[in-house]
Amino acid sequence: MLALVGCGDNQSKPSKEPKFTNNLVNESSLYLKQHAHNPVHWEPWNDSLFNTAQDANKLLVISIGYASCHWCHVMERETFQDTLIAEYMNEKFINIKVDREERPDIDQLYMTAAQIMNGNSGWPLNVVALPNGKPLYAGTYHSKDEWEVVLKKMVSFYNQYPDKANEYANSIAAGVKQINAIIDIPKEQITLEDVKQAVDSWSEQWDLLYGGDKGGQKFMVPERISFLMKYAFLSDDQLANTHVKNSLDKMALGGVNDVVGGGFFRYSVDSQWKVPHFEKMLYDNAQLMSLYAQAYKNYQNELYKEVLEGLIEFTKNEMHDENGGYFASIDSNSEGREGGYYLWTKQELKEILNDDYELFESLYGIANEPFEGAYYNLYRSMSLEDYAKQNNLELANVKQRIEGCINKLAKIREERVKPVVDEKKITSWNALMINGFVDAYKALGDENLLNNAMNTAAFILNEGIDAKGELKHTLNDNVKSESGFLDDYAFTIDALIELYKVTLDEMYIDKASGLMDKVMKLFYEPDSGMFTFNQGTVVFSELVKTDDGVIPSPNTLMAKNFFQLYHIKGENAYESYYEKMLSNMKPSLIKHPANYAKWLNLSLNEAFPFYEIVIVGENAFSKVNKINNNYLPNSIVIGTKGPSTLSLFENRYVEGQTFIYVCQNKTCKLPVKEVEVALEQMSDF
Repeated sequence: MLALVGCGDNQSKPSKEPKFTNNLVNESSLYLKQHAHNPVHWEPWNDSLFNTAQDANKLLVISIGYASCHWCHVMERETFQDTLIAEYMNEKFINIKVDREERPDIDQLYMTAAQIMNGNSGWPLNVVALPNGKPLYAGTYHSKDEWEVVLKKMVSFYNQYPDKANEYANSIAAGVKQINAIIDIPKEQITLEDVKQAVDSWSEQWDLLYGGDKGGQKFMVPERISFLMKYAFLSDDQLANTHVKNSLDKMALGGVNDVVGGGFFRYSVDSQWKVPHFEKMLYDNAQLMSLYAQAYKNYQNELYKEVLEGLIEFTKNEMHDENGGYFASIDSNSEGREGGYYLWTKQELKEILNDDYELFESLYGIANEPFEGAYYNLYRSMSLEDYAKQNNLELANVKQRIEGCINKLAKIREERVKPVVDEKKITSWNALMINGFVDAYKALGDENLLNNAMNTAAFILNEGIDAKGELKHTLNDNVKSESGFLDDYAFTIDALIELYKVTLDEMYIDKASGLMDKVMKLFYEPDSGMFTFNQGTVVFSELVKTDDGVIPSPNTLMAKNFFQLYHIKGENAYESYYEKMLSNMKPSLIKHPANYAKWLNLSLNEAFPFYEIVIVGENAFSKVNKINNNYLPNSIVIGTKGPSTLSLFENRYVEGQTFIYVCQNKTCKLPVKEVEVALEQMSDF
């Protein structure tokens, strides 16, 4: 379920000794520190607090958010800084603050409960729970007056009707457990008809005018578009293909794409992608890098290349830590104003752009209604190519003038107060960056991108593994990290496999295999064939995350990892695990396709022919690169320069020669030497 509330805000530093200080003051989380001087006696999450609450017979307030969440900060400022509210909370409750990015397990647990209670939810997520942690109430942003009413009602209800309160909380907890229970389904292959049925039902939700799915707010969910692009390519579905291109275009041209600095904001509050909430998340931009790289290979649209290059520059300039890794997010507010860093008045633009203002105005939405007051958020009405054609202008001249405008605006913007960066480095999100760089390298052929991917992988492997050989959740120096969650493992393994496929370095496969062994030990549920999100139970339920949000489900990535490792290493156990997981998800992906797009992507391996393209010999690296420059869904491309013990290379190395083997369903064509011939063989099975 996608959150419907959220963004970011700056918190000004106190100019004098703060009046209040609570137990968040020594936490490393930026979000928790932002609440360290509330009069509320906040505590960081600690399991011992349940005992404290039970001994005192006090309800719990569990308040969950993240550093770039706008409404989290509004509630902090308006509600949690109020001394009367704080006095009541301190007297009647044990109050816990949670950074959802540090503890995604706790967030997922209570978000699921909130969705059972309310149908949807978002952040800030404010929960009132029994002393044992079972939820009694869940809501999002509350004004001071609203929050006071909620607190007093909950205290009154619990004191007057403790049995009813326990009965209700137990029912919600049981519902959370039920959602996280996976029914063991007999193995059943997913067919092309199953996939078509899912796509047909989903198509009723598509916004064919503005792209994406219908709705007043729109999130960019790259995996949905990636699946539909792959499906349209394989099935020749023209409606799906048109919808994909329209979605890619509208997002690229819309106000969610920062035309000056590159990168995308988190989501749009309107249906046309024009008005964003201005926080920027690493996970969005990493996945969009992969998406636009794949789209550029498929469609050869220069707009997609432009967007891809903007994403590369943005992550390098704004989110990269020179000591290694990538930061989590950038706040939406600057100097207390939502989007202040990104907005412009007409007068500013006229003074900065001079003779080019008229051209810029006609392209970037300045003639329309302002974003807020006199301020405009920039978005494009059309591509530069279409604009030049419609106005009988030379494309090269238009590009040159617009590039000059953007450079002028970037220089001025650099002088503004920048939004706060949350410098938390999350393992799974950094793994997504590896994939983004690998996909960009395949599309553009720039070796710097491959080096970025390799350096990020080295950073995870060097800094992200503890003394027990287990992954950590965060990668910051001298900061205690939670143990890695399933998504940290699943995304890192996937990234290592993708790196192996482009570098041909089997070290990455060895590292991936070692981490797979850890996952089986720490997270595997043999009864269902699925994986828990963390090790053990969270408060009152195991967590098994199978549906996709803005980030794909880690269980989907584990299924993909099994599938790829089976084809690379030839171990039948991997295939069995993959088939079991995919079969378990068949009812869900057919009934709720938009929420299971990554599973649908995997299902295309069953519904359409899947190809192994194996290149063996001294020129394997260059030929792998040449093949990877093509959009080839439903294939795995691997190579080796010399002899290898991996099963796909067995008995295929010939000294002094480089051969390409194209195989499908354990049947191979005769080996060839030219990439063009191998590509022709794929269409001749």
